[in-house]
Amino acid sequence: MNNLTEFQKKFYNRINLKPIDNLKFEDLSIIMKSCSETFSFENLDIVKEEIGEITKESIYKQLLLETNGGLCYKLNGLLYYFLLDCRFDVYLSMGTVVNGFNPWGSTDCHVVNIVNYNNKKYLVDIGFGGFIALNPILINEFDNNYSNQIIKNENGLFKVILENSKAINSNGENVNYTHTFQYRKDDNYLIESERNWSSGFVFNLNKVSDQSLFIIQNQIIRDQLEITKGPLVVKLTNEGTSTLTENNLTITTHNGFKTKTPLKSRDHFNEILQKEFKINNPILKKLNKNKNLF
Repeated sequence: MNNLTEFQKKFYNRINLKPIDNLKFEDLSIIMKSCSETFSFENLDIVKEEIGEITKESIYKQLLLETNGGLCYKLNGLLYYFLLDCRFDVYLSMGTVVNGFNPWGSTDCHVVNIVNYNNKKYLVDIGFGGFIALNPILINEFDNNYSNQIIKNENGLFKVILENSKAINSNGENVNYTHTFQYRKDDNYLIESERNWSSGFVFNLNKVSDQSLFIIQNQIIRDQLEITKGPLVVKLTNEGTSTLTENNLTITTHNGFKTKTPLKSRDHFNEILQKEFKINNPILKKLNKNKNLF
């Protein structure tokens, strides 16, 4: 246990987990669940226009020493550096979001971890908002007739399917994808439409360097995706999902029951940010692009 790097020590401390000696693949679900209950998927640095480099050092400072969360490039970047320190065979790969605010809106604006284990590849992603599988998902690489592994837990059902697709990037070049991440809620969920499978993002198995984390941040800002337009904070809880926007705090239980609390002011937003999400990164001034509370 004395051989832990400083990054590993701070990581375990931040997610309130006793260090696991010789972390194994089978332990990843514990790590992913603890991360999802600690780190918020949030865009506050972007909407506050506090943009900087994305490196191991900046992620260490912002997420481990401070109480911030982040978008996919910070959250999955954090997990990537931790798994490297734990000597996992892991690499980063990119994909395109095909659901939500900007379906197909910006090519390769999502980054995920791919873990190699026992000659198989697994998707390990803690950076897709409230749609986190909380477990590695086996990736079927070759066989269209293969029965895809389905992960089921309190957060829903998740799978990766082998499916070819393509998009055109900002240079006018075709980008080919081989897999699709899909999710749905279970059959008891109150909102019937969410019981059906939906595609979240497409991706391929190509390896990219950690410099892509900074590139993705800049691309999201450059393409002015909807996620840059106003504050968004999402976090999984024991009861379900908490979502904070400029207008409301929405609590969604595991069975789909929603409770909305309208926000009264910027101070009200900051109070909830601290109390419910444990983030001490208040919005102190009016945001230039925002015409509502902020």
